[in-house]
Amino acid sequence: MRPTRQIFAALVCVAVLTASSASRSQTGVHTQSQDNTNPCADADEHDLAECGMEAYREDKFDVSKRAWAIASEHGDYTATFWLAGLYEKGEGAPKDLVQAYKWYDIAAAIHARAIDRMPPVSGPIRENNRMEINYREDVAKSMSASQVADAQKASREWQSAHLR
Repeated sequence: MRPTRQIFAALVCVAVLTASSASRSQTGVHTQSQDNTNPCADADEHDLAECGMEAYREDKFDVSKRAWAIASEHGDYTATFWLAGLYEKGEGAPKDLVQAYKWYDIAAAIHARAIDRMPPVSGPIRENNRMEINYREDVAKSMSASQVADAQKASREWQSAHLR
């Protein structure tokens, strides 16, 4: 069942990137920085997720991780979801399921807040944060109870500090 969700996640990523690329087609993503170790250092908050994805495609996982962490602070649930995936897969660093769980949980919370701010929709189609929750729960299956508790605590602390 997981490959189906991976395909769905990839489609969501493509849709988000396509939409953000179209809205910024005139200016492009600002990825040229004075800091050669972090080409996303000068990206504005709206370009961080896409800049991180460009770095990811070039296997610059540390750059992706930094860009997506900052984008998370600005309420970008897609970047937060991608950040969780880096930790889950161990890309650019050792696999860390506690961090993966934490970031999937944060992505679900940020996405839920975004949904709450959307105008009401009539009919059966309503956006939800089920994907983030499903990934979080899948990661939890490979964790001990104390690891899950640590991840939940870390998520609450991050949310208290960054989400108002």
